Formats: sequence, structure tokens, C-alpha cells
Amino acid sequence: MGLVLTAAATGQAVSAREAGGVALASLFLYMAGLALNDLHDLPDDRLHRPERPLPRSAVSVRAAWVAFTILAALGLAAAASVGLPSGLAGLGLLALICLYNLRAKARPASACLVMGLCRGASLLLGAAVLGRPQAALLPALALTVYIGAVTWLSRREDETQRPGLYVLLPPLAILGGCAAAWLALGTTWDRLPLAALIGTALAAGQALRASLGLFRQPVGPGPARAAVGRFIRLLLPWQAALLFLGGTLAADAAALALLLAWPVSQGLGRRVSGS
Repeated sequence: MGLVLTAAATGQAVSAREAGGVALASLFLYMAGLALNDLHDLPDDRLHRPERPLPRSAVSVRAAWVAFTILAALGLAAAASVGLPSGLAGLGLLALICLYNLRAKARPASACLVMGLCRGASLLLGAAVLGRPQAALLPALALTVYIGAVTWLSRREDETQRPGLYVLLPPLAILGGCAAAWLALGTTWDRLPLAALIGTALAAGQALRASLGLFRQPVGPGPARAAVGRFIRLLLPWQAALLFLGGTLAADAAALALLLAWPVSQGLGRRVSGS
């Protein structure tokens, strides 16, 4: 998404090698973060989430460390394969992932900030390929705010909580991120792709519905976990809406793939924890 936004703003072409490289880098580093997260949380998961792979011994601790190491190496290699700037951005993203899991998550405020920065840095990883990430900066900030708010909700998902105003940030972040991308690309209303508008309305509307269902009322562990999973899955239509701004056949195809993956992810969410 960061690569597409930057290319649209600068008029530069994007090769399949560049798009594939940053997509694989982001995916591998994300999966490495998931493995490291479960390794760090193993003592707590044994008490609160015994259904996860490590607590129920479906995966050994040694195998999880091997997986983390291999995925991190593949992520860095994929990022470096499309240029030094993206390689350095991948290294920065991996540093944020390790900072979150090994230090920042011990404190609520730093956990939410660094987790949000991981998502924003993932977008900037793609923007770094073309060397001019300005068009992606505000959408990256919106992603940071969005994931920061969702992380704050998930921090207390094992207890009953009464979410405050922060739970309204996800729909606002979606609207703000899309508006920032439109302005950065200089897109006027009459030239705004209908698919981008529909995707934005879909993602923001679903996020608002989820937020209002949580706002200022007691929320137990089950509904909180379901809401966290729902917010994470809403990244798919939101990112699709931004990809439609790319104005190319390849960007449209990627956006449609994300939209098709959205209902699939909802089905998988009934079997695998969304968080």
C-alpha cells in the first residue's frame, strides 16, 4: 500500500519485483513478530489462553524460536532485495517488533504506541522503495493511531472493562487516513475512484458500528476479543480503499484480492484468535 501511494504521488512505475519484495518483507516480518509475541507471552498464555499452540504443546518452544529466526531473516532479505532504503526500513521495522515484544509491552502506553508504530512502519517500508514517502506519512500515522487504540482495548481483553473515548479512534483513523491520502495525491472529488469511496465507507462504517457497540458499557473478555479481531480484519477493506487510489490495473487487482480475503478472514476468525 505504501509503495502504491508513493508511486501514484510521484508518477513513478512500480515493478512486480518491487511490489513482491516489499509484500513478502512485510508478511515475513509480521509473522516473525507473531512468533516472538507468543514466545514472550507463554507464561501468561498458560493461564489465560491455554488454547494457543505453545501452551498446549502443539508447537515446541525451540521450533518457535527457529521459526522466528528464519522468518526475520527472510523478511530482511526480501526488503533488501529491492534496494538499500527498503532494507534499512525493514531493519527498523524488525527493531520496533523486538522493542514491542521484549520491552515496550510491559507498560500499557508504550505497548500501544510501539505496536501502532509497527503497523505504520510496515506501510513506510513500501514507501521507502521509491525514496519519497511523503504521500504515505499521514496514512502511516492513521494506521499507528488505529492499531494503538485497538491494542489498548486488547490489553484488558481478559477482564471486564468499560472502554472510553479512545474506542472511537478506529473509525476516525480510517476516515482521516483516506482523506490524507486523497489530499496527498491531489485527487478531486470528481476524479475520486468510486471503489475507493465505497471501500472507505465500508471500513469506516463497520469500525464505527464496532466502536459504538463497545463505548461506555461493560465489555467482557469474549466480546472484547471478538472486537479486537474485527478491528484487525477491517484493515483489509481499509487498505483496499487506499490501493484503489493507485489508478493502475495491478493496484486494483491487489485491492480486489484484499476485499475477497475479508470474508475468508472472518471465517478463519472463528477458529483462530484474531489477536
